[in-house]
Amino acid sequence: VGPAAWAPYNPARIDWPEHGQPRSLNLETAPHPLSLEEAQRRELAARPPRKIELDECNEEGFLESARFQHLPYSGPGSEDPTLQWVFELADGTRVGLADLETRNTLLALPREGDRIQVFSAEVALARKTLQRNHWVFNLDSQALLSAGSVVMACLDLDARKALEISGPLKEMFERRFHPDLS
Repeated sequence: VGPAAWAPYNPARIDWPEHGQPRSLNLETAPHPLSLEEAQRRELAARPPRKIELDECNEEGFLESARFQHLPYSGPGSEDPTLQWVFELADGTRVGLADLETRNTLLALPREGDRIQVFSAEVALARKTLQRNHWVFNLDSQALLSAGSVVMACLDLDARKALEISGPLKEMFERRFHPDLS
């Protein structure tokens, strides 16, 4: 999948107002295109496969368009603690991930019965934030359905402050670190 694959979707782009401009994400470039084969080869599965259910769909049998932004977070969770919203470090520190900026590009809506799977990778690690890219695929057609990015802050939930990504926390995120996918 190359940059030309995004060309049919360019007419749907909108201009953001000044107050809505991103601080970290570059909206001028398309999300990194990734093939299902590459996502599987790199073991980037973020959630187990799942089927699109009838109650998620409109009358035509497609996923309701308002739900597409939730696809990366829908379905059963992962065993990997860094893919949870809240997790605990070995020293007992409760960590929460808070979205600061998000971008999600819809390419196609899945239909009822389609098997989908979410893949993700950390693509940037800063002192207290990280950027995670995600891709949602139709497993039957191998089509990329959506791709997106999220910048998140790490929070110490008990101290109620931003948490530096260092030591064991950094090691956890580095297991899924693929900066070449940014």
